[in-house]
This record gives sequence, structure tokens and C-alpha cells, in this order.
Amino acid sequence: MNELFKNGYYVGKTSEIIDNFDVFYKNINELIDISNKDNIFKYRFDLFLEDVKLPEEVPGGVGRIHIDKEFIPERSEYVIKNNIRVFQRWGETPPVLNQITGLKNYFRSIVESCLVKIYPDLKNNFHHTDSFTLFKNGDFIIPHNDGENMGRRCVILIYLSHKEHYNEGGGELVINSENFKEEVVPINENFCILDFSCNNSNHSVNLVKNDFKRYTYIDFVYNKNEMEK
Repeated sequence: MNELFKNGYYVGKTSEIIDNFDVFYKNINELIDISNKDNIFKYRFDLFLEDVKLPEEVPGGVGRIHIDKEFIPERSEYVIKNNIRVFQRWGETPPVLNQITGLKNYFRSIVESCLVKIYPDLKNNFHHTDSFTLFKNGDFIIPHNDGENMGRRCVILIYLSHKEHYNEGGGELVINSENFKEEVVPINENFCILDFSCNNSNHSVNLVKNDFKRYTYIDFVYNKNEMEK
């Protein structure tokens, strides 16, 4: 993973961080089963507010992190009709949800085992800001750089969708710089780390299509002691 600090990112195979694939797939399938039964994902649908002339008319409202599911079609129509730019749209699990606590703990243990070798200062000092995300037809994130956050070391993305469900479904993570462009296919053979300790790579997510469901575990990892200063 030497290129992580040189390039600002590392793309790897989950075989590098997963010891037991039977358990890995079991947890993935449990997440998919839960999400098929219950609406566990809250929806992000963020607009460029400078394009919005009448905020009170925006379906689902403005200034909220998530919008209610029933507003998604109406908001989509509003965006097209009024030529509003969209920054991102996708679903994420809330910070606290009892149904997925065990799943989060499983993936956190993988993250800590992997990242403590890269960021030794995180030993017994992890703070996780993590969630499971779901991108479906029409979901995407435009190219952007993340802002600075006290104590943040990196973000790790472990892709969870099965290869046989991909069907050229888009949703690739695209990492850009002046010298290269790399696309990461979002299937559970792959994972990616973006370093924030000395880098801030520009990145985006391609439009999801073909009824593909893009499941990911994403964890923004912080040095807990630095956050508390």
C-alpha cells in the first residue's frame, strides 16, 4: 500500500483484508436481506442551492440532510423542470440503527486490523464515522474534494455488491488527478482507501444504471485524541 501516500489512494482486492470469505458473504447477504425487508436507507438528494430561486417550492425542502422517500420522484421532476444542478443522490443508513449494529462491528474490526498497520497512531484510538450506502438507478456523486476535518486520516470503502449482479451497472468510483484517472468497479472483490492525512484526491461516483444495486460499507476514520482537542 505504499502508493496510498504517494498517489493519495489505494485500490485493492478484498482478499488482502478479509480472512474468512464465508463470514464476509454472510454479513453482506444479511445486509441485503434487511434492506429488502425494511427501509433502512435515508436518502441524500443534494442540490446546488444557488440555482434555487424559490426554496419553499423545493419538494422535500432544503437545508435537510435527508429527504423522505415519497419526495424523490417529485424532486426529480422539479430539478429537470427548473434546470437545477444536483451534487449527489444516494441512500445511507442512519448513525444508529439496531438492525445493523452487529454488521457495523464486523466491518469496523476489519477496518481497524487493516488501517492500524498504515496509521500506527490509531492503535486503541479509532473513531469511526461509518454507514452502509445504497446507490440505485439514477444515483451518483459529481467530482469533488472532501473538506478538511480535524483528526481525519482516511476513508475506506469496502464494496459489497455481488459480481454476478453488476451487469455493467455503473457506480464506479472515479479518482482523478492531473496525471491519472482510475475507476473502481463496485463489486465485493474490491476496496479502496482515500488518504486525508497528506492528500485530498478528487473523486466521484458514476451514474448507476441497469437496475444495479450498489451496496458499500464506507468508514471515515479519525484519530480520536485529535478530534477531542
